[in-house]
Amino acid sequence: MSGLRTCITLLAILLLALSCNQGRSEAKTESTQAAAVDIEPAAGGGSPMNVVCTTALIAEIARAIGDEHANVTLIIPAGTDPHSYVASDADRQAIASAQLVLSNGLGLEAGLAPELELARQAGTLVEVTNEIDNDRLMATNAYGGQYDPHVWLDVELWRKVSDTVRNALLALDPAQDGYFASRYADYYMDLMKLDTRMLDLGSSLTDSQRVLVTNIHGSSYLARTNRFELMAMTKDDIAELAQQQKIDGLADYLVERNVPAVFLDGNVPADRIEALQTACRERGLELANVSGLQMDGLPDEAAGFHATLLGEMRRIVIALGADLTLLDKVWQEEDAS
Repeated sequence: MSGLRTCITLLAILLLALSCNQGRSEAKTESTQAAAVDIEPAAGGGSPMNVVCTTALIAEIARAIGDEHANVTLIIPAGTDPHSYVASDADRQAIASAQLVLSNGLGLEAGLAPELELARQAGTLVEVTNEIDNDRLMATNAYGGQYDPHVWLDVELWRKVSDTVRNALLALDPAQDGYFASRYADYYMDLMKLDTRMLDLGSSLTDSQRVLVTNIHGSSYLARTNRFELMAMTKDDIAELAQQQKIDGLADYLVERNVPAVFLDGNVPADRIEALQTACRERGLELANVSGLQMDGLPDEAAGFHATLLGEMRRIVIALGADLTLLDKVWQEEDAS
C-alpha cells in the first residue's frame, strides 16, 4: 500500500511540474486571468512584492510560493476569530499600500469588509476561493444558506486555493514564473500528502463509528470528504439545549448510534454539556466531549496547516474509537523511504 501510494503521488507531481513548465510559454493562462484579472505587473522588477494576506492560512501559501520575492503581511493574527476581527489603523494602511491583497472571501472576513472593498476598487484584491466551482462549496444552515467559507477543511479545495495564490503572484511578477512554479510544486506535493493522510484517518473508522456531532465551523466539508454522518449544531440548536426535552432527544440519538464522543466548543454552555453527558450515562453510555479543536484557522503561525489539520483529525478519529497503531506504522515506513 505504501509503495503504490508513493508512486501515485510522484506521478501526480510529475504531471504538475510538466503543466507548470508548459505555462511558462504562455503570456497568461485562463486561470491566471480569472484569479487576478485586475492585478498589474509590479513596476521596477527585482524588489519583493508587497503582499497582504487576511489569514495565517493564506499567508502560509503566499510565503511558501513567493518566498524571497514576496514581503507578506498578515492582518488577522493566528488564533484570532476571523469572523469578528476589525481592522486597526495599521491594518488599513497595510491593505491600502499593498500591491496584492489575498483574502479568503465567502464572507469569512466580515469585519474587514470596508477595507477589502477599497482594495477591490483599487484592483489589488484577489479572493482565493473565487476559482472553486460553486457545486464544490457547501451551503449550510449555520450561514443562513450561504456558502460556508471554511474550505480548507477539504484539502482538495485548498489545493485549488494554492493554485489561485500562485497565479496571483505570477500576474504581479511574471519574471518569476519558473521560481514560483518550483515552489508551488513543493507546496502542492505537501498538500497531496496531507490530503491522502486525512483520508487515511477517516478510513480508520468503521461506518458505524463515522458519526460527527459538533458545532465546529466548516464541519460540512470535513464530513463530506470523510463520509461522516454529520449532526452540525447551529446557534439555534445550542440554544434549544436549554430544554431538557432536547437534551433527552440528543442523548437518545447518541445512545442508539453508540457515539462515544461529541465535539462541542466553548459556545456551548458547560452545564448543557454536563446535562447531555448525564443523560447519556443514565442510558448506559459514557460520553466524552472533545473541545478546543483548532479548525477555524492556525493556532499560531509556527504550527503550520499540515500539522494542525492532521493533528486535529487524529483527535477526532481517536475519540470516535479508531485504532491508529497500524496506520502510524505505515506512515513511519513511508516517511523513512
